[in-house]
Amino acid sequence: MFTVTRTGLRVCDARGIKTCEVSDTHANYLVKCAAVAASLERCYPAARLIGERELRRDEREWEHPIASAQLGASRGGESCLHRPDIVLWPTPSEHDLPFAVEVELTISPRGD
Repeated sequence: MFTVTRTGLRVCDARGIKTCEVSDTHANYLVKCAAVAASLERCYPAARLIGERELRRDEREWEHPIASAQLGASRGGESCLHRPDIVLWPTPSEHDLPFAVEVELTISPRGD
């Protein structure tokens, strides 16, 4: 699995996105997320697809939730948000509503 480095983010001018740390505990989950994202890109080639890190950046810049679910408020009064793994915008238009995609892993009795 490849992840972007700080240098890579700087070269492609991707400001405000944090690098992803891959550990043995969540590597399989990240692989599955990448597979789902690749499938969505094949099915919806005109759509814009972003991950959780890009969503965090966009929500900071827009100063409100875009595709995150508000779960209540923290003790400090800030909104508690749940961000989806992948966000699919149907077309490149800013006026279309996004689709939130969650990737959930379950234990299969067959070990799949």
